This record gives sequence, C-alpha cells and structure tokens, in this order.
Amino acid sequence: MKNYLIILSVFLIIVETLFLIVRFIIKNNRKIKKSSEYRIYKEDKYEKNISLLEEGMADDIDLVKRLMEYFEKEKPYLNKNIKINDVSRMIYTNTSYLSRILNQRISKNFNQFVNYYRVKDVCERFLDKPESNIWKIGESCGFNNNASFTSAFKYHTGYTPAMWCREIKGRLVKKEKICLGEYVK
Repeated sequence: MKNYLIILSVFLIIVETLFLIVRFIIKNNRKIKKSSEYRIYKEDKYEKNISLLEEGMADDIDLVKRLMEYFEKEKPYLNKNIKINDVSRMIYTNTSYLSRILNQRISKNFNQFVNYYRVKDVCERFLDKPESNIWKIGESCGFNNNASFTSAFKYHTGYTPAMWCREIKGRLVKKEKICLGEYVK
C-alpha cells in the first residue's frame, strides 16, 4: 500500500509538472503570436488593415477639427469660467468623449488645452503691443490669477512670462523675426 501511494504521488507530481509546462508554452505562444501580428500590422500599416482603424478614427478627427475651429473662431477660452460641459455642448458631443479625444489624440487634458489657446493668445497680443503689461493681457485672455497664468505659461513655453517678455523685447530690439511656434507648444 505504501508503494502504491508513493507511485501515485510521483505520478501526480509528473502530471502536474507537465500541465504547468504545457500551460506555460501555450501562454508564451499567444504572446509571440500577438507580437508577430503587431509587427505584421506595423509593416502593413498603409494597406487594408489601416483602413479599419481610419474608419474608427474619422469621428475622432472630425471632433478634433470641430473643437479647434470652435476655439479659433469663437475664442471660448477667453471666458474665465469655461467648463468642458459648455464646450462639448457647443461642438455637439458629450463630455466623456471630448475628454477621451483630448487625452488620446491631442495628449492634453481639458485645462491644458484651454490654457494652450490662452497662452498663444497672450503671446500674439504681446507681440502686437510689446509695451503692454503681460499680466493684464493674461487676465484678459481668461486667466483667473497670476499663479495659474505663470504656471500655464511656463508649461506651454518653457519660460515664465517675465523671462519670455525680456527675450522677446531683446529680439525685437535686434529686429529679429519672431515665430510663435518657437515658443508655444
């Protein structure tokens, strides 16, 4: 009886070990298959497979275009109390979809997106009238206070407003061409 129990225990250990090995092989084979499918997809990205993705992205692209047109024409970012609900209503979408598109397609959250347009507008206005007070321009472009203005400005330009003004004024004195794309990101 003892021998029988020992043999049965050894047999069960062998079966369990084989089961784990087979499971490991199957699991890793799936990972290899998925990564090779990804490589194939990447290599064929301009063929049929991409058209399926493009169909799904068409709505996303359309929403991004509507959003950018709305911000450039209507300038809703000038409103200090702008909310994602208000914007989503104006471009005929819902807030969760708009938020997802901003994060996935533009790589910004709603506040970063709004502040990008505010900072861009501040820079454009300052370039038109370099003798202006940048803090007052920031306030007129929708910033509630100097702290949020400074934080957003530095995030989008890499400069504090004062540093940026000094840089711009120096370049204007030298009569250098100034492109906002160099500064606002």
